[in-house]
Amino acid sequence: MRVVVATGRPDLGVALSLFLRERRIHVLDVLDDADEVLARTRNTRPDVVLVDWSLGEALSTRMVSDLMDGDDPTPVIILSTPHDRARAKACGAAGCATLGDHPDELVAALREVGPCAR
Repeated sequence: MRVVVATGRPDLGVALSLFLRERRIHVLDVLDDADEVLARTRNTRPDVVLVDWSLGEALSTRMVSDLMDGDDPTPVIILSTPHDRARAKACGAAGCATLGDHPDELVAALREVGPCAR
């Protein structure tokens, strides 16, 4: 599975990259700019985009809309805090994972919407 991570927190991006690579999930890139995420997604066609809700609700919602729209949508998993989970789930993403949950729940969420699920 190939994933692009969108987060404005470099430490979280590094941690997610290491964690996902240990689980044989290829992280194509960690980006903090919505336009870069959209361009990179169009160019590399990842299986899933993991969007950190801390980028902001408006920006995260726009990315979800742009990525999941069209003839060949890219599934999006929102990574949120327990406090923001309901709003994050309501934005239309394919799935949601919560910081603080067991890390394997993130892997399960990615695999649930990834290429084997389609």
